[in-house]
Amino acid sequence: MTAVTDRVGLARVVVMTPKRRLTVALPEQIPVAALLPALLRQGGEDLAVDGLATGGWVLRKVDGTALDATRGLAPQGISDGELLCLVPLNQEWPEPEYDDVVDVIADGARRAQRAWTPAFTRACGLGVTVASVVLLTVVLLLTPGSTGPAAIVLLALAAVLTIGGAALSRVLADAKAGAVVAAPAGLVALAGGVLLAQGPDQPWLGPGQLMTGAAAMLLFSVAGLLGVAERRHIFIGSTVTALGALAGAALVTIWPGTVDRVDAAAVVTTVLLLLSPAFPLLSVRLARIPLPSVPRDMDDLRSNDTGPAFPDVVVRVVRSTDILTGLMLGTALITVTGLAILAADGSTVPLVLAGLIALAHLLRARMLVAARQRLMPLLTGLLGLAVTVAGTGFALGEAQRLAYVVPFLVLVAIGSCAAALVYSRQQPSPRAGRWADIFDVLLTLATAPLTASVLGLYAYVRGLAG
Repeated sequence: MTAVTDRVGLARVVVMTPKRRLTVALPEQIPVAALLPALLRQGGEDLAVDGLATGGWVLRKVDGTALDATRGLAPQGISDGELLCLVPLNQEWPEPEYDDVVDVIADGARRAQRAWTPAFTRACGLGVTVASVVLLTVVLLLTPGSTGPAAIVLLALAAVLTIGGAALSRVLADAKAGAVVAAPAGLVALAGGVLLAQGPDQPWLGPGQLMTGAAAMLLFSVAGLLGVAERRHIFIGSTVTALGALAGAALVTIWPGTVDRVDAAAVVTTVLLLLSPAFPLLSVRLARIPLPSVPRDMDDLRSNDTGPAFPDVVVRVVRSTDILTGLMLGTALITVTGLAILAADGSTVPLVLAGLIALAHLLRARMLVAARQRLMPLLTGLLGLAVTVAGTGFALGEAQRLAYVVPFLVLVAIGSCAAALVYSRQQPSPRAGRWADIFDVLLTLATAPLTASVLGLYAYVRGLAG
């Protein structure tokens, strides 16, 4: 119930309309435009009709500041007890007249920039904490000759971060601070596991070291997911990242000399691309969101089954969103790393495979509505294309680089600018969406034979045939 109150808060405000005074509780996160119809119905008879002659209605603060209809109340600083005025849209609201120039300067300064608040102090302190942990991890990773003690320190630090984050979340009821404290534990555990398995004569970050580090990262990510009640997508993303790294390292370890890191990167990135369309349905199933049931007979229709309670459904929907965001985050981290490995190889087939996977993620981003979820495949595709172009440039000669890579980047810059200007004002046509679906399917199907070529399966089959 606490999670529902935090997510779906209510602001108890007083709304002055031309016909009456309302004291209502309004959802803080719902856009003001969605609240206006209810306010017009309760604000007086024919109030909505009267707005046709005045250009509509707008909510203003007592100082005349108009509320943004596309944003909620909480993001605009509206809290309990606030007095709002429902006035015609075209009504002139004069600026306040000051009798002292100092007041004008102070008011202008407040409007030009935000003042430092305790929230900024909290965010700054937590940010310094995370930065210090990351810096400590990097220093211990780069310290030669002390892998054993450094590994123990890093694993102990990961345990302290996880326990501290769980304590902040469960004991002190500060789940957001607990999530920030426990979030770096997976990265620290990865570094500690790598150093723990690092021998004096072993290559740096070999498959054995990566397996140990990924296993440690998986352990602490799951512990953080269970111990912290906020920002679940961070820990789910860390868990998916650990599983992807563990799978890639296992492929190289099980078939040494046959499967190298390029082969493992091709397999892992292709499998994640093939599985990613199932992530939305998987998140719904894991969150156990109740699906609507259709009555089968009159008895079912008369049963008057109202379904689960509204707060329970909201909690499950939020959980499903966190799961989907975490799955997309982990997929993005593993895919970008795998595409960088493919592009660094410099061969033709790995470069083509990396480019196709990056393009497929870019096309797949359009199917996600939430901004932070759509951002994951967009960044995956853009970073994947960047490393692919960089790998292609290093593989080509200087003359070929100037002849092919430079014009390609110029065309990408022009095309992205044109798309930003056009599609920010209008939606793509259904025909364009249909073509995007077709290209998405074709790119996804093309990754399987290219992955087989990277693995050398075609040469192996030809060898069997003599």
